[in-house]
Amino acid sequence: MDHDGYMDTLAQLKRGLPVLGRMTSALRHVTALSQDAMRPVLANHLPFEQILPATQKGCDRICGWNPNAYERQLVKASLRLAGDVWQAGSGLFERLPCQLAHGDFWDNNVLFRGKAVVLVQDFDFMGERRRIDDIALTLYYANADLKNAGMPEWRRAAEMKGLLNAYESGLDIPLEPDERAALPIAIAAQPLWSIGGWVAALDSEYTARKHASDMLAYVEEAQRIIDNLARWQAAFMGG
Repeated sequence: MDHDGYMDTLAQLKRGLPVLGRMTSALRHVTALSQDAMRPVLANHLPFEQILPATQKGCDRICGWNPNAYERQLVKASLRLAGDVWQAGSGLFERLPCQLAHGDFWDNNVLFRGKAVVLVQDFDFMGERRRIDDIALTLYYANADLKNAGMPEWRRAAEMKGLLNAYESGLDIPLEPDERAALPIAIAAQPLWSIGGWVAALDSEYTARKHASDMLAYVEEAQRIIDNLARWQAAFMGG
């Protein structure tokens, strides 16, 4: 596909996210798939119900390979985050609508020509999950990039609401208040799929350790979102 850019800037995110909203609306009607197609073996996703046991499994694997100090800190931080995500989301996530989702709407999976999206690719992680999980993944990566660019948290929260509203502009059914309240929790849960999914399941210890080697900063940033949950929820409420 002829293209000249990816969805890797704030401006491109604002242009690309209405497309994700339209995809979400279209995928809501797709139900005639096998269970294997609805639940990929590996994906950038952990169902909320698996947050605690899957994170524990990944941490157990790390502890089993004679971890260094960084890895021990990663285990401690990941278990704390999983417990806080579970506590914050219990009673809320059970009420959220589920449907088929793309699973990796980010960066070089979204191709641009000029200001227009010309291709969305890489459907390998597609599966059934809560509707907000697709936009949570994109906002998780966006928050990390904005943080790395030096943007303070209060500005990031405001920018993320703008991105969320861009996404919602493509939806046929607007986000419910429970979905907006749950979204910061879903964003905070994102690094746990690295621990409870990839680290737990990758074939070799070398590959798993390499995957884990830069995860602590992401887990700690997610913890800051949970620690300031009320502020993030307030930022995301309303249109």
